[in-house]
Amino acid sequence: MTNPKILIVEDEGMTAMELQNQLKREGYDVPSIASSREEAIKKAIKIKPDLIIVVDGQELIKTQEFDFAIVDFAQYIESLTRDILRQYDVDSNRIALNLNIDHLMLDLNTSLLCGLIVNELITNYFKNALLKRKIHKINVDFRINDKNFVLTVTDNCNAYFENINFLYLNLKLKMLVKQLGGIIRLDEDSSEIKIIF
Repeated sequence: MTNPKILIVEDEGMTAMELQNQLKREGYDVPSIASSREEAIKKAIKIKPDLIIVVDGQELIKTQEFDFAIVDFAQYIESLTRDILRQYDVDSNRIALNLNIDHLMLDLNTSLLCGLIVNELITNYFKNALLKRKIHKINVDFRINDKNFVLTVTDNCNAYFENINFLYLNLKLKMLVKQLGGIIRLDEDSSEIKIIF
């Protein structure tokens, strides 16, 4: 399976390079960075990326220059988790993934940040399940509650909290949640991770 090709749109060079390096460390192919809307259109036509990350997309979204500025989040997460399942060659008898996601249209930046969070958590759960040979049941729930978005991920084996790299994962998660302008609640007793933004 080839790694997804990502185009980054960010006018601040250092920020773009940091994101490019982070994504490359995660195994993504990031062949190019664009610093303007015009450059992004040209590069998107040329390299045909699977995903375009607009770091500060307010101007792009307001002008509706791109028709992909708004994302059906349920469809995006279904596709993302399907790819993760394929990548890890998951045995459905050992790992059950239940998605309960409202069909909401989110801006691209919010969708990508939530997607990165779900990706981190799900891949962590799968790695843990493959190592421990346990039967895992993972639930991903996303909905609007009291004018806030709520993303909740739970599992029956406490995989997130038992991870060797817990501190690193926790820091990474907090960084992503901060970018959403949200808060994170970790409940080790119920093995629940709740993100509200």
